[in-house]
Amino acid sequence: MMTFEEFKAGSLERPSDFGYHGDKALCEPGGWGFTPFAINRDSEVMHNCNWIAIKRRLFVDDGDWLNKKEEGEAQDDEDGLDSFEDLKEDAPYDILDCGHWAVGWTRQILVDHSDENALRQCYSLYQAMQDEPILDDELFYEMEYADQILTLTNCYDCSADEVEWVMYGIGEEGKDFESQNDDDITWLINHYAYPQPDGDRAVEHKWYTDDKPKADHAVVTIYKEHVRIRFSDNRTAGFPTKDDWRGPALSFAGQWAKTVEVIEA
Repeated sequence: MMTFEEFKAGSLERPSDFGYHGDKALCEPGGWGFTPFAINRDSEVMHNCNWIAIKRRLFVDDGDWLNKKEEGEAQDDEDGLDSFEDLKEDAPYDILDCGHWAVGWTRQILVDHSDENALRQCYSLYQAMQDEPILDDELFYEMEYADQILTLTNCYDCSADEVEWVMYGIGEEGKDFESQNDDDITWLINHYAYPQPDGDRAVEHKWYTDDKPKADHAVVTIYKEHVRIRFSDNRTAGFPTKDDWRGPALSFAGQWAKTVEVIEA
Protein backbone atom coordinates (compact mmCIF):
# COMPACT_ATOMS: atom_id res chain seq x y z
CA MET A 1 0.00 0.00 0.00
CA MET A 2 1.24 3.50 -0.81
CA THR A 3 2.36 5.77 1.98
CA PHE A 4 0.73 9.18 2.29
CA GLU A 5 3.76 10.88 0.71
CA GLU A 6 3.68 8.45 -2.22
CA PHE A 7 -0.06 9.04 -2.61
CA LYS A 8 0.48 12.81 -2.56
CA ALA A 9 3.31 12.73 -5.10
CA GLY A 10 1.47 10.32 -7.41
CA SER A 11 -1.55 12.60 -7.39
CA LEU A 12 0.47 15.27 -9.23
CA GLU A 13 1.71 12.95 -11.99
CA ARG A 14 0.21 13.98 -15.32
CA PRO A 15 -1.19 11.02 -17.30
CA SER A 16 0.37 10.37 -20.69
CA ASP A 17 -1.62 11.52 -23.74
CA PHE A 18 -3.75 13.73 -21.51
CA GLY A 19 -5.03 17.04 -22.84
CA TYR A 20 -6.33 19.67 -20.44
CA HIS A 21 -7.46 23.19 -21.31
CA GLY A 22 -9.21 24.20 -18.07
CA ASP A 23 -8.35 26.98 -15.67
CA LYS A 24 -7.07 24.90 -12.76
CA ALA A 25 -3.37 24.60 -11.91
CA LEU A 26 -3.47 20.87 -12.61
CA CYS A 27 -0.56 18.61 -11.66
CA GLU A 28 1.38 21.52 -10.18
CA PRO A 29 2.69 21.68 -6.58
CA GLY A 30 0.14 23.49 -4.46
CA GLY A 31 -2.43 23.16 -7.25
CA TRP A 32 -4.87 20.39 -8.10
CA GLY A 33 -4.06 16.70 -8.36
CA PHE A 34 -5.79 13.48 -9.33
CA THR A 35 -7.29 11.03 -6.85
CA PRO A 36 -7.70 7.32 -7.64
CA PHE A 37 -11.49 7.76 -7.49
CA ALA A 38 -12.97 7.59 -11.00
CA ILE A 39 -15.66 6.00 -13.13
CA ASN A 40 -16.26 5.68 -16.85
CA ARG A 41 -19.09 4.79 -19.19
CA ASP A 42 -18.42 1.07 -18.78
CA SER A 43 -17.90 0.97 -15.01
CA GLU A 44 -19.47 -1.96 -13.19
CA VAL A 45 -21.89 -1.71 -10.27
CA MET A 46 -19.20 -1.92 -7.58
CA HIS A 47 -17.24 1.00 -9.05
CA ASN A 48 -20.38 3.11 -9.47
CA CYS A 49 -21.39 2.30 -5.90
CA ASN A 50 -18.00 3.36 -4.54
CA TRP A 51 -18.15 6.52 -6.65
CA ILE A 52 -21.39 7.57 -4.96
CA ALA A 53 -20.16 6.58 -1.50
CA ILE A 54 -16.95 8.58 -1.94
CA LYS A 55 -18.81 11.63 -3.24
CA ARG A 56 -21.17 11.52 -0.28
CA ARG A 57 -18.18 11.68 2.07
CA LEU A 58 -16.26 14.37 0.19
CA PHE A 59 -18.94 16.71 -1.15
CA VAL A 60 -21.48 16.74 1.68
CA ASP A 61 -20.72 18.74 4.83
CA ASP A 62 -19.72 16.34 7.62
CA GLY A 63 -20.62 13.44 5.30
CA ASP A 64 -24.18 13.74 6.61
CA TRP A 65 -25.80 12.61 3.36
CA LEU A 66 -28.74 10.63 4.70
CA ASN A 67 -29.99 13.46 6.94
CA LYS A 68 -29.68 15.95 4.12
CA LYS A 69 -31.58 13.62 1.80
CA GLU A 70 -34.39 13.15 4.32
CA GLU A 71 -34.64 16.91 4.79
CA GLY A 72 -34.88 17.48 1.04
CA GLU A 73 -31.52 19.23 0.78
CA ALA A 74 -29.96 16.54 -1.41
CA GLN A 75 -31.12 14.04 -3.97
CA ASP A 76 -29.67 11.68 -6.55
CA ASP A 77 -29.81 12.55 -10.23
CA GLU A 78 -31.51 10.15 -12.63
CA ASP A 79 -28.43 7.98 -13.07
CA GLY A 80 -27.47 8.33 -9.41
CA LEU A 81 -23.86 9.14 -10.28
CA ASP A 82 -23.65 12.93 -10.57
CA SER A 83 -25.37 14.40 -7.53
CA PHE A 84 -24.71 16.89 -4.77
CA GLU A 85 -21.41 18.47 -5.91
CA ASP A 86 -22.81 21.89 -5.03
CA LEU A 87 -23.80 21.07 -1.44
CA LYS A 88 -20.41 22.05 -0.04
CA GLU A 89 -19.23 25.52 -1.07
CA ASP A 90 -15.52 26.06 -1.72
CA ALA A 91 -14.89 22.32 -1.44
CA PRO A 92 -11.25 21.31 -1.90
CA TYR A 93 -12.47 18.70 -4.37
CA ASP A 94 -13.75 18.86 -7.92
CA ILE A 95 -14.77 16.47 -10.69
CA LEU A 96 -13.03 16.40 -14.03
CA ASP A 97 -15.09 15.16 -17.01
CA CYS A 98 -13.09 13.90 -19.97
CA GLY A 99 -13.82 12.22 -23.26
CA HIS A 100 -12.04 8.93 -23.87
CA TRP A 101 -11.51 7.05 -27.12
CA ALA A 102 -12.07 3.60 -25.55
CA VAL A 103 -14.69 4.05 -22.82
CA GLY A 104 -16.56 7.12 -24.10
CA TRP A 105 -16.01 9.31 -21.05
CA THR A 106 -14.35 9.33 -17.66
CA ARG A 107 -15.06 11.24 -14.45
CA GLN A 108 -12.35 11.61 -11.84
CA ILE A 109 -12.24 13.44 -8.52
CA LEU A 110 -9.55 16.10 -8.14
CA VAL A 111 -8.12 17.29 -4.82
CA ASP A 112 -6.68 20.70 -3.92
CA HIS A 113 -3.06 20.18 -2.79
CA SER A 114 -3.12 23.42 -0.84
CA ASP A 115 -5.48 21.71 1.63
CA GLU A 116 -3.57 19.09 3.63
CA ASN A 117 -6.72 17.84 5.38
CA ALA A 118 -8.39 17.19 2.03
CA LEU A 119 -5.39 15.18 0.86
CA ARG A 120 -5.43 13.12 4.04
CA GLN A 121 -9.18 12.52 3.70
CA CYS A 122 -8.60 11.13 0.19
CA TYR A 123 -5.73 9.01 1.45
CA SER A 124 -7.94 7.69 4.27
CA LEU A 125 -10.59 6.64 1.72
CA TYR A 126 -7.89 5.02 -0.42
CA GLN A 127 -6.72 3.03 2.62
CA ALA A 128 -10.28 1.98 3.47
CA MET A 129 -10.78 0.61 -0.04
CA GLN A 130 -7.69 -1.57 0.26
CA ASP A 131 -9.32 -3.40 3.18
CA GLU A 132 -12.95 -3.21 2.06
CA PRO A 133 -13.37 -2.96 -1.75
CA ILE A 134 -17.05 -1.98 -1.29
CA LEU A 135 -17.47 1.13 0.85
CA ASP A 136 -21.25 0.87 1.35
CA ASP A 137 -22.66 -2.67 1.33
CA GLU A 138 -26.31 -1.57 1.57
CA LEU A 139 -25.95 0.82 -1.36
CA PHE A 140 -24.14 -1.85 -3.38
CA TYR A 141 -26.93 -4.41 -2.91
CA GLU A 142 -29.54 -1.79 -3.90
CA MET A 143 -27.62 -0.86 -7.05
CA GLU A 144 -26.84 -4.48 -7.92
CA TYR A 145 -30.54 -5.39 -7.66
CA ALA A 146 -31.54 -2.39 -9.81
CA ASP A 147 -28.91 -3.38 -12.39
CA GLN A 148 -30.20 -6.96 -12.49
CA ILE A 149 -33.75 -5.73 -13.07
CA LEU A 150 -32.49 -3.50 -15.88
CA THR A 151 -30.67 -6.47 -17.43
CA LEU A 152 -33.80 -8.65 -17.34
CA THR A 153 -35.89 -5.86 -18.83
CA ASN A 154 -33.52 -4.71 -21.58
CA CYS A 155 -31.54 -7.85 -22.43
CA TYR A 156 -34.14 -10.57 -21.82
CA ASP A 157 -37.28 -8.59 -22.68
CA CYS A 158 -38.96 -9.44 -19.38
CA SER A 159 -42.14 -7.76 -18.24
CA ALA A 160 -42.41 -6.41 -14.69
CA ASP A 161 -44.21 -9.58 -13.53
CA GLU A 162 -41.64 -11.81 -15.22
CA VAL A 163 -38.78 -9.89 -13.57
CA GLU A 164 -40.33 -10.49 -10.17
CA TRP A 165 -40.74 -14.22 -10.79
CA VAL A 166 -37.26 -14.63 -12.29
CA MET A 167 -35.64 -12.95 -9.29
CA TYR A 168 -37.75 -15.13 -7.00
CA GLY A 169 -36.76 -18.23 -8.96
CA ILE A 170 -33.05 -17.41 -8.85
CA GLY A 171 -33.31 -17.17 -5.07
CA GLU A 172 -35.32 -20.39 -4.78
CA GLU A 173 -32.89 -22.30 -7.00
CA GLY A 174 -29.85 -20.86 -5.23
CA LYS A 175 -28.45 -19.62 -8.54
CA ASP A 176 -25.96 -16.86 -9.31
CA PHE A 177 -27.54 -14.14 -11.44
CA GLU A 178 -24.40 -13.51 -13.49
CA SER A 179 -24.22 -17.16 -14.61
CA GLN A 180 -27.71 -17.18 -16.17
CA ASN A 181 -28.13 -17.28 -19.94
CA ASP A 182 -31.16 -17.00 -22.25
CA ASP A 183 -32.20 -20.62 -21.77
CA ASP A 184 -31.84 -20.34 -17.99
CA ILE A 185 -33.98 -17.19 -17.87
CA THR A 186 -36.62 -18.78 -20.10
CA TRP A 187 -36.75 -21.86 -17.87
CA LEU A 188 -37.22 -19.66 -14.80
CA ILE A 189 -40.00 -17.73 -16.55
CA ASN A 190 -41.79 -20.88 -17.64
CA HIS A 191 -41.36 -22.64 -14.31
CA TYR A 192 -42.26 -19.78 -11.97
CA ALA A 193 -44.29 -17.24 -13.96
CA TYR A 194 -46.26 -19.58 -16.23
CA PRO A 195 -46.46 -23.03 -14.61
CA GLN A 196 -48.50 -25.81 -16.09
CA PRO A 197 -52.00 -26.03 -14.55
CA ASP A 198 -51.99 -27.69 -11.18
CA GLY A 199 -55.07 -26.62 -9.25
CA ASP A 200 -54.80 -23.53 -7.10
CA ARG A 201 -51.61 -22.28 -8.75
CA ALA A 202 -53.25 -22.37 -12.19
CA VAL A 203 -56.10 -20.21 -10.92
CA GLU A 204 -53.61 -17.86 -9.28
CA HIS A 205 -51.83 -17.18 -12.56
CA LYS A 206 -55.11 -16.89 -14.50
CA TRP A 207 -53.71 -18.42 -17.67
CA TYR A 208 -55.56 -21.68 -17.82
CA THR A 209 -58.95 -20.63 -16.44
CA ASP A 210 -61.97 -20.81 -18.71
CA ASP A 211 -63.38 -17.45 -17.64
CA LYS A 212 -60.37 -15.47 -18.91
CA PRO A 213 -61.39 -13.84 -22.21
CA LYS A 214 -59.15 -13.93 -25.25
CA ALA A 215 -56.98 -10.90 -25.91
CA ASP A 216 -57.62 -9.07 -29.16
CA HIS A 217 -54.07 -9.59 -30.41
CA ALA A 218 -50.81 -11.38 -29.58
CA VAL A 219 -47.30 -10.69 -30.87
CA VAL A 220 -45.04 -13.74 -30.93
CA THR A 221 -41.38 -12.68 -31.13
CA ILE A 222 -38.95 -15.48 -31.92
CA TYR A 223 -35.46 -14.71 -30.64
CA LYS A 224 -32.30 -16.77 -31.01
CA GLU A 225 -32.62 -18.30 -27.55
CA HIS A 226 -36.29 -17.95 -26.63
CA VAL A 227 -39.80 -17.07 -27.76
CA ARG A 228 -41.73 -14.28 -26.05
CA ILE A 229 -45.45 -13.66 -26.43
CA ARG A 230 -47.03 -10.31 -25.60
CA PHE A 231 -50.80 -10.03 -25.51
CA SER A 232 -52.79 -6.84 -26.02
CA ASP A 233 -54.22 -7.19 -22.50
CA ASN A 234 -50.66 -6.93 -21.06
CA ARG A 235 -50.18 -10.63 -20.34
CA THR A 236 -46.89 -12.20 -21.44
CA ALA A 237 -45.48 -15.69 -21.86
CA GLY A 238 -42.11 -17.23 -22.69
CA PHE A 239 -40.88 -20.43 -24.33
CA PRO A 240 -37.48 -21.81 -25.39
CA THR A 241 -36.80 -21.80 -29.13
CA LYS A 242 -36.21 -25.51 -29.49
CA ASP A 243 -38.06 -26.94 -32.48
CA ASP A 244 -40.55 -28.80 -30.31
CA TRP A 245 -41.56 -25.53 -28.59
CA ARG A 246 -42.15 -23.25 -31.59
CA GLY A 247 -45.40 -25.01 -32.44
CA PRO A 248 -46.74 -25.03 -28.86
CA ALA A 249 -45.81 -21.34 -28.50
CA LEU A 250 -47.86 -20.39 -31.56
CA SER A 251 -50.67 -22.67 -30.41
CA PHE A 252 -50.61 -21.06 -26.99
CA ALA A 253 -50.81 -17.60 -28.54
CA GLY A 254 -53.76 -18.67 -30.69
CA GLN A 255 -55.51 -20.13 -27.67
CA TRP A 256 -55.43 -16.83 -25.80
CA ALA A 257 -55.68 -14.22 -28.56
CA LYS A 258 -58.07 -13.62 -31.44
CA THR A 259 -55.26 -12.70 -33.85
CA VAL A 260 -51.57 -13.62 -33.77
CA GLU A 261 -48.59 -11.81 -35.30
CA VAL A 262 -45.19 -13.52 -35.61
CA ILE A 263 -41.90 -11.58 -35.64
CA GLU A 264 -38.52 -13.20 -36.31
CA ALA A 265 -36.11 -11.08 -34.21
